[in-house]
Amino acid sequence: DATLENARNKLDSLGHSTARPVDEVDESAKRSDAEHTFSWQLVKTDYSSVSLKADEKGRITYIAAYLRPGKEMPFDEIGQLEKAPVLTDRVVAWDVVRPSRPLIRVVARGPERKANSITMFIVKRPRTH
Repeated sequence: DATLENARNKLDSLGHSTARPVDEVDESAKRSDAEHTFSWQLVKTDYSSVSLKADEKGRITYIAAYLRPGKEMPFDEIGQLEKAPVLTDRVVAWDVVRPSRPLIRVVARGPERKANSITMFIVKRPRTH
């Protein structure tokens, strides 16, 4: 599992955190199953910024990364287009299925099949008994 602590260590070396203290988190964020949002402005990468959400145990549940202008990434460099259940000229999405692990969805967005943002998140499914 990816942890917030590991992400902070890596991202702090690439830019500066723009995270708000927990006591300043807005009301809508408080309602999202105790998830906390953190962001970094990056200076040493093709990405301009990254936002993360972590659950109450510090496990990352959501990542959004934004590429700098001119650094857009072709959809086919992110994943196999033939395996994408969603594919248009502006959006592609994949589900990453791993045994005994949560389902992860990867979504890339941008014009002309070139991503200017990439989002990854855990798909929360109702528990079955």
